[in-house]
Amino acid sequence: MIESWKDVFTGLSQPALTPGEASIRRFLTDYKSIELLAEVFWPVAATTPETTSSFETVTAAINITPSKHARYDINQMKHDSVWLSKLCNIDEISALRYAIIEWQTRSSRRLLHGVTEGGNKNGAAVSGDSTDDTDIIRRSALLETHLSEQRYKLKTCEFVLFDALHPELHPFATRSPGGGKNAALEDNKWLKEIASKILSALNVDGVSKKSGKHWVLDLVKALEVRIEGLERGSSWRNNDDVLEDLEISWHRNQILEIIHLMQITLSLLSASKIMARSDAVLSWFRLMKACAYFESFDTPFEVLKGVYDLPLQSLVALNSLAILNIPVATGILNRSSSLVASAAELGDAALYILNPSTVNELNDLIFESAEASFHNASLAVFAWGIILQTLREYALSSKDSREYRQAQRALDSFNGAEIQEAGSTEGEHGRRLSSPQRRSSITSDTSQQSQQSTLLEELLDRIMDTPVDGDPIGFLAKSAVDGTSVFDIIIELAVAFASYYGCEHEGESGLQVRVLLLDLVRAASEWVGYQPKLIQATLAILSGLNRPSDVARHSASRSDVEPAHVLFQDGLLMQRLYLTSMARFPYEISPFLQLSQALAVKSNVQREADRTTLDAYISTMTSYTCVVPQEFGDYEIREADDGFSVELTSSLDRFGKGHESVSRSQLTNGKGRQSSNSDRLGCFSVPTGTVGTVLTPDKPLIVMWHYTYSGWSYLGMLLQRALRGEESREAPETMSSTETVSDIISLFTRLLISYSPSEIGQTSESNGKAEEFLEHASSNLERNEDIISVVFGIFESQLQTYSASAEAEVSLDVIVQCIHFAIALLKILPGRVWPFLGRSIFLGPGNTECRLSTIVIGNEMTAEKYEFLIGCLCLFDELITDAITHAVPRLSYSTAVTRFQRPIVSGTGISEPGTRQILLSFEQAMVGAFGSLSDWKFLSENDRFEVALKFCQSFTRIVNYCFGIDDSLDLSHKISGILAPAAEHLAEVFLLNPTNDLSLQPVIELLLQGMRTPSTTLPVRGHQNRISSVVAILEFTHSLVRLNGYLTHPPGGIEELLFKAVPLLTSLYAAHSRYRTPILRLLSSLVENAAKPRAQPPSLLGHLGKYTVTQFLDLLSDLEGPLDDEYLANAIWDLLASIVSQRQQWFAIIVLTGSTPRTSLRSSEEKPNHTRSLFQVALSRLTMIEKLSPMVARSILNFVALSIDFWPWTMKTVESESGALDAITAYLNSMHSGPNANESSKVVIDYNRVENASIITRILAMYSLYRRQKGDQEYSRKLISSLKYLFRNAVALPSYNASLHGNLKKNFDSKFGGCTLSDFKKTAFSNPRLGGNYFYDLKIANEMMAYDPAWLGTRSQGFYAEVSRANYNLSMVEAQIDLFHGWKSLVVELCQSLESEKDFQRPAAFTVRECLRSNLESNLPEAIFDRLGLSRAELAFTLLQQLIGMNQFSTEAKSVLIVAWNANRSGALNLGSALTGSDAPYHRILLRILCLSLAAHCSPGTDDAHDAQPDLKSSTGSPNTIKLEVMNCILEVMDLLVAQGFRSLTTVIHDDPDQITPSDMLLIIAVLRNCLQIPGITDKHASQLVAPFVNENSARYAATLLTWSDQLAINGDPIFAEISISFLVEISNLPGLAESIAAEGILTHILSASVMDHFRRPGGIGPFDEPTRLYSVWSKGILRLALNMLVAIGPPIASEVVTFLNQFRGQLARAAGSFDMKPSPTSRDRNSGYITMAMTSEAQSLAFINTILDHCRDAGSSAGISAGDVADLAWDKGQVKEDVDMWIQSRKSLRECIAPMNEKENAWSRQGPVSSQDEVESLLEEKVLGDLKAIQMILGGSEM
Repeated sequence: MIESWKDVFTGLSQPALTPGEASIRRFLTDYKSIELLAEVFWPVAATTPETTSSFETVTAAINITPSKHARYDINQMKHDSVWLSKLCNIDEISALRYAIIEWQTRSSRRLLHGVTEGGNKNGAAVSGDSTDDTDIIRRSALLETHLSEQRYKLKTCEFVLFDALHPELHPFATRSPGGGKNAALEDNKWLKEIASKILSALNVDGVSKKSGKHWVLDLVKALEVRIEGLERGSSWRNNDDVLEDLEISWHRNQILEIIHLMQITLSLLSASKIMARSDAVLSWFRLMKACAYFESFDTPFEVLKGVYDLPLQSLVALNSLAILNIPVATGILNRSSSLVASAAELGDAALYILNPSTVNELNDLIFESAEASFHNASLAVFAWGIILQTLREYALSSKDSREYRQAQRALDSFNGAEIQEAGSTEGEHGRRLSSPQRRSSITSDTSQQSQQSTLLEELLDRIMDTPVDGDPIGFLAKSAVDGTSVFDIIIELAVAFASYYGCEHEGESGLQVRVLLLDLVRAASEWVGYQPKLIQATLAILSGLNRPSDVARHSASRSDVEPAHVLFQDGLLMQRLYLTSMARFPYEISPFLQLSQALAVKSNVQREADRTTLDAYISTMTSYTCVVPQEFGDYEIREADDGFSVELTSSLDRFGKGHESVSRSQLTNGKGRQSSNSDRLGCFSVPTGTVGTVLTPDKPLIVMWHYTYSGWSYLGMLLQRALRGEESREAPETMSSTETVSDIISLFTRLLISYSPSEIGQTSESNGKAEEFLEHASSNLERNEDIISVVFGIFESQLQTYSASAEAEVSLDVIVQCIHFAIALLKILPGRVWPFLGRSIFLGPGNTECRLSTIVIGNEMTAEKYEFLIGCLCLFDELITDAITHAVPRLSYSTAVTRFQRPIVSGTGISEPGTRQILLSFEQAMVGAFGSLSDWKFLSENDRFEVALKFCQSFTRIVNYCFGIDDSLDLSHKISGILAPAAEHLAEVFLLNPTNDLSLQPVIELLLQGMRTPSTTLPVRGHQNRISSVVAILEFTHSLVRLNGYLTHPPGGIEELLFKAVPLLTSLYAAHSRYRTPILRLLSSLVENAAKPRAQPPSLLGHLGKYTVTQFLDLLSDLEGPLDDEYLANAIWDLLASIVSQRQQWFAIIVLTGSTPRTSLRSSEEKPNHTRSLFQVALSRLTMIEKLSPMVARSILNFVALSIDFWPWTMKTVESESGALDAITAYLNSMHSGPNANESSKVVIDYNRVENASIITRILAMYSLYRRQKGDQEYSRKLISSLKYLFRNAVALPSYNASLHGNLKKNFDSKFGGCTLSDFKKTAFSNPRLGGNYFYDLKIANEMMAYDPAWLGTRSQGFYAEVSRANYNLSMVEAQIDLFHGWKSLVVELCQSLESEKDFQRPAAFTVRECLRSNLESNLPEAIFDRLGLSRAELAFTLLQQLIGMNQFSTEAKSVLIVAWNANRSGALNLGSALTGSDAPYHRILLRILCLSLAAHCSPGTDDAHDAQPDLKSSTGSPNTIKLEVMNCILEVMDLLVAQGFRSLTTVIHDDPDQITPSDMLLIIAVLRNCLQIPGITDKHASQLVAPFVNENSARYAATLLTWSDQLAINGDPIFAEISISFLVEISNLPGLAESIAAEGILTHILSASVMDHFRRPGGIGPFDEPTRLYSVWSKGILRLALNMLVAIGPPIASEVVTFLNQFRGQLARAAGSFDMKPSPTSRDRNSGYITMAMTSEAQSLAFINTILDHCRDAGSSAGISAGDVADLAWDKGQVKEDVDMWIQSRKSLRECIAPMNEKENAWSRQGPVSSQDEVESLLEEKVLGDLKAIQMILGGSEM
């Protein structure tokens, strides 16, 4: 996309220039852009052969190939460009640019014009242009774009020049947090460089390089062209290709261009420090004369009449004033007073004031304007009169100096400069300009020039020849003051224009205007003198609109160019205006109070060594002017040279007699109390002997008493009298009118705001100054009162006497001022405000009426003005701020206060329940007012937006504070619990109230207001508030939606309302760029919340309609937009991710395919042309992933991953867009190991890359699965080489900085008592995002903790920086955890694809070891380790399974054992505790890993337990080939894990059988079995293996478990019987241990177990009998145990074994007859005649036992036994041998009778045999046949 001038200006004018700053800077610093800005006065160049050739080249097919699938029609663009070029006479390249911009904004235009599904009759295609765009509409939009670009280019130029030419205004100050003015100027540097190039091209100080003329002449020419154009009309008025209304747009554009040209002019003139040239001044005033100063400006269109009159005419007046440049002009006159006439400057380049011909013509032009009484020329007329009066003073002074060279300089008695008295009776405005004092010549009178007339004298002579009755100079002044009311015009400019149209540049352009007007007032004050109109004009300049709600901004101003500061620094102005008003106080009280209010800005109250502050002026007032009561005669009048003086012979009491002073509580130490009144409180008197000046000799006398007193004290007493309602009989001039009371309270408020801390860390110093001021104001009040109680008393009395009648309107201003006083005081002494609110009727405590609501409803809604409500909203917001910012100190401070202890200033002064009730009552009143907001009418739209803005901001803050931090379910227990009742009420009203449609109606109304956001280059005061209020309502609504989901409420009114309003939201998306990101976030949360509890959520597509969705998606496809707004792009991809993953099926299909499902079903010929889908766009973006910002890349990757996950068929698209896969794989391959946890600067960047890598692994895993399902494993093989980073880092230990977090927690808890760091942990409501604000909410923490200097610290070493580092570190940890999970899914999939690949074994084994080693070395907190440790172990187990499956005895598989055991040993020394704890699943998976790792060391060929028969030929095993380290590891396993573990588990089973599962015991047995199968383990370490089991009494515990097994049976399944007997079988494989357990009488223990009774039954237990496990206990347990004992001990145990077995004769008889071929299945025994592997195993064991017993009998006495003691085994081996022989011979019958008994045998039955020698058909048959042959061989007597 290309940047339009509109985009650039919109970005520049944003309050925070962050998202698109780089793009704006890149665009503006381009040489072509600078060239266009430098030629901004001139229209776009006309077409030339060169531009035509360039156009053809750019649009040639070789550069842009037309495509039927493109979003644009290149041929249409070319035709439109040529058409526009011809119509507007501009070059084709510019026309093409406009055509492209029109195409880019087409979807926005369609949405804004309200095109809906119903209005789209033709059913436009889902992609591509709609049929509603005819040539007329499209080309009309193209012309609108052309006009817009011209206008916005001018405005951009004005913006750049203003910011660069006025760096002292530092408009970017708010864009540089903590940077102050220097940082702001640094941010402004690049704009200044651009402006310098523009100014260089314009050559502001010389002539233009383009035209060869002065820039003002070029500007005048540009204005003339546009003025003539307005008279002539556009060139396309009668063109059939455009709409008729376009002529209005053209006229509007011409007017706005004129205004913007004048704004540029004003910026340049205001910044100029030199005098304008003659030709420039004359050309300007000639133009003004020609157009009559736009006095009668008219337009043929009614819709435009009067709309732009104010800004246009105001700029005309201001530029006419600025070009005269009074300060510079008077300075030049001063320096040129002795310049001789012959030295006059001539020519166009001469300074206009020293060029006689220019002065003459200029004087004539201005005289004509004065005679015509042009109001817009009034400022210029007045300024010219002042300049001429100054010229006259210097000229006459020079003349006097020449005529009286030898005399001293005398007082100037020349009175010709006085303004003639006005004809009006008041005579105020027409007063003659009186010269205070004739200026003296400063030149030497000894030169030859002293005999010549000076230049100024000759200029004066020519001016005095002007044909006018009387004094021509006086005529100018009189014309301006009386004829055109210049002071009223100044007031209008300062208030109406500067306040409403001066809001640009963050209000600094209004300051520029007011400073310019102040220069005029300063010059006028010398000649006009002190008069009401001058004071009113000055007040307007100082305060602007002067609304109470603007007090805080005005008084907190620190700007050096604030008019109040400029005036305060001007000694002459202070003397002429402020000190004069002070001298007339309190006789004329209003001017003094109002001037004091206006001057009360921060820069004027800060104390500096060489400057008097405003506070000091008022603290020590030196005069007191009043009317002396006629009955008072105790004074003496004396006549003096300059009038009459008077002296008091007794004190003059002004306020009663007073009371004796008594001790009372003060705010601070008493200061400022005057000695004359120190003994009487509540009174004021002028003491005896005071001298005064009589101002009026007639009685009653008005006297100015020369008496020093505290003005603050006096004003405090006036308020006290007003509170009591006392009439002042002695001092009628100080009667406590509501206006006076309001002014005094306002002054106090402004002082408090000025004293309020502006920076963190200044609280104590600032509060001290404020308290000292309050003490001064309270110093002479009566007992038990101070100024705070007086103001609050007035507030309360006004509330009590208030009624809704019209009579009460007068006192409403006092109430408003009291509210703002409370706001200011809350920042300094909150403990005085909270108690007052708690007892005041303001909020209606108890059952009393809430006066807040009463006043709003009864007064403000009727008057349609809402200053009171705005004040209440400001107070509410400040109460929230105070409650939050002081939450921590109020928790930590002790509530006990000793008698003389000064109370904590941050305390509320009331109990916490009382504070909560105040906030709840206030919030309830605000919620009620908000609910009816849509029914209100407003005189000022700005008030509407300001009210809405404050409502939403306050509500959003409450929700965020209470639900955004701390996972505690009880809001009252949170650190923000003071707001809990208010937050709960908000949630109840907006979320749970079934009738909350009324509460939410203002939401829709405000969103509709957002639709009316004008796209203007001339924003007014309310424009920014409109935008901010819409953003605030979107954020508040978003918080409500998220809160509903967070509280797990079912979707209710808020969701239903918003789904209905989705068309409005999508249209609002196109209304302004600042709305876009909040809308996207709102829609994302709405979609996610709606999908959670419902079977089918509401459909976005259904609410929008196909056409609107198309336009909306076209807008979304712009992504970052022309300004590369990363935040916007991130929000777009997040919304799309929500759509594809949250069951918005139909919408998702459009996103993924670019067409609707219905369209997708059409044939290729019927399908309309469409663009690439957003899914394809995402894949395309990923091909450039290295160039994307990490944040945007993460969002795109997440969208793609979710799309593939939820819509698997999108894999085909991914496969076709293979470049994306190659790019993300290369991105992964290019990554390197992450930084150390302490390298926070790298962590900031790398956590994004790590998070991106985690999503990439998910995508690659799903793609690998897709390729494997297609039978393609080559992709996985190639992928391995690109996964080095993952193999190396994915399972590594996360970069958790334990030291950082540990020290931070310890230091934080010790420093900030009453709260912990976890109090600031973010909740799911706040939707944490990785970064510096990820885990702990740094924003809220900063608000709460900034009261302590340690929070910020110095040089980024405070807690703030530490918490930020902790957040970054946790972000990295979270990213690494995500990476592991992504890697887990990928590597598991690779295992499936590469199960036979040897190259995969080594990295897989490395991954297994790293998983275990990372768990072993982990320093992660338990909460994090619980998430990661088990997953790591599961991955290790899965990979190890695959390794064992690939090659069980590979070196890679064997390498895992040591680390596997270390992982088990680290946390499972007591296996019973480990497997019964909360982390039991983790320890179980570790046991499985250990078991598998041991299997890798087992002897090759040991298949399973079935084959584990003893070797009768040898008992020596394989040679020892195991390393000593491994051997030691195995011995430890046998001791710590097997022997001790079995005992601990058996104990736990006895105590609580539910704690241990059978699988736990089976794992121990499997470990034992694998250990014993390791080659050489029993050769040299037999004693070491036996000892642990003997020490732990393992056999006894196993036997005991067997005796409990019937009681522990699970659903009748005696599984623990099998476990216990299996354990005995395994340990009996050790000869030494077999002897040991035999000695313990293990067989006797077994016989005593109840479970053995099953085997004594007649017929015994067979493989098909229930429970089947009993047969396994017999065949795999009892028989093998007996066999092992016979093998290990031999003849000495033979008699005991045979006696033991013969106890189960029924079982032995059943075993002997089980191979009979005659029986067949019957209805009574369906399993008769079948053979199982368990049966062959049983027979094989019995055959071995019988053979061994035969050997023992044969050995007889040689073996130390009697052959007769060894009885025969009650098992018919002959029958068995005969039956086995028959089965072996009858292969077909055998095959048919083999029955698989479990899943493993079922698998064998389907698997082919290993060998083909025996003509078997399955592996199961092969194994059964092998067993039968072994039985045959054993019973046949063959050698084994």
